[in-house]
Amino acid sequence: MKKKAIFALASLLLLSSCNNEVITSSSSNSSSEEPPASSNSYDLTTIEGQVHNFLDQLKRVNGHPYKAEVNVKDSLYYLTTGDDPMKITIKDDFDIERFSREDRKSDVVVRKGKTYAEDDEKNATPYEQQTFVQQGYVYRLRLDSDGRKNADVVKYQKEYLEDNLSFSLYYGQKANLEFLLNYVGKTLVLTKVDLPETIPNNGEFTFSYSIGVYRTPTELDERISHSLTVTMTEGIIDCYEYDTVDEKYAGGIKANWQETHTSCLFYDGEYKPFNGTLFNIEDFEEKPEL
Repeated sequence: MKKKAIFALASLLLLSSCNNEVITSSSSNSSSEEPPASSNSYDLTTIEGQVHNFLDQLKRVNGHPYKAEVNVKDSLYYLTTGDDPMKITIKDDFDIERFSREDRKSDVVVRKGKTYAEDDEKNATPYEQQTFVQQGYVYRLRLDSDGRKNADVVKYQKEYLEDNLSFSLYYGQKANLEFLLNYVGKTLVLTKVDLPETIPNNGEFTFSYSIGVYRTPTELDERISHSLTVTMTEGIIDCYEYDTVDEKYAGGIKANWQETHTSCLFYDGEYKPFNGTLFNIEDFEEKPEL
């Protein structure tokens, strides 16, 4: 297993998640995006300044969330021979909470929820997921009610601990925007950002960004777009609505795409002591290479 420092959440840009997404897909399947040559005119220094200024502000209003209630709707569209694409929609409703542990052990993040096909909630699959540090690794272990198990393991590095444990808005956007900066002005890549200069103490603010990768100077291969509406209350992030669209093209035609909508409500305060039962890493298949 390749050792990593941070859990990988998606390709290109991270998809919607409260561990860390309003864009409506175009009515046309053909790409009308401006060719990436225009990205060469971007001033990297200016965009870096905008991104870092925004992230500094976002960190200041991040608060100290100990819990969040999250609803995710994930729709996959596949182009078929008919007029309408085939659509598959999965929902994931969960609560996620961070707990403290005694004896200087790492905090534990517990996510409990259920996944189900749209309009079939009666057949939902409940699950529990735990994230914690043990024996020099960060474990993210998931157990479904039907017995299925999943384990993600990364090497523990102190400087990346919050990136792996925090479900606040700041850490997810930090990962996305820093990733995007690596591609500003690159050949066959078009990046766009629309970030506010200031964040209000109360009320709503919006921001968006996207990255498009081209197969040729005129043929789009994939584009991921993010758009968020955030609600502030007394200088702290209260909740957000987050939309992500991941579009994949073939021969310049949009062949399949994924639309993810996430709503998240935060509860700000101190972490409560963990009184539950920690998952046993030996019960999960993936183990770190020693």
